[in-house]
Amino acid sequence: MASPNRPAAGKHPRRGEVWRVNFSPSVGRETRDEHPALVVSSDHLNASPFGVLQVIPISSSSAPLRIHVEVPAGEAGLKKLSRIKCDQLGKADLARFRPGGRLGRVRPETMQAVEAILRRLLEL
Repeated sequence: MASPNRPAAGKHPRRGEVWRVNFSPSVGRETRDEHPALVVSSDHLNASPFGVLQVIPISSSSAPLRIHVEVPAGEAGLKKLSRIKCDQLGKADLARFRPGGRLGRVRPETMQAVEAILRRLLEL
């Protein structure tokens, strides 16, 4: 039986999926409260017992910036036009992922746009 604080066994988040993630408590200008988030860590890390994944929060209320990737309503289970906030790349323990909180998967073109921005931001 799955813990109430973690996704069900065998249901670990996968790269390119969007999940509901609780970012609180947060500090300063970090994303807070529950938001959709794009999983960007490798599936090897995501399935490991480490339990900490790399994610990017998604917001429907943020202003458009060149370092954000727009996601139309309907893609990845998002109900509104939203933005993947690539400048907010961070870690999230599996306990922050809502059980049953998988919304969907972004299109390959969306993931490629995110990867291109991350390469620029991180000078990779």
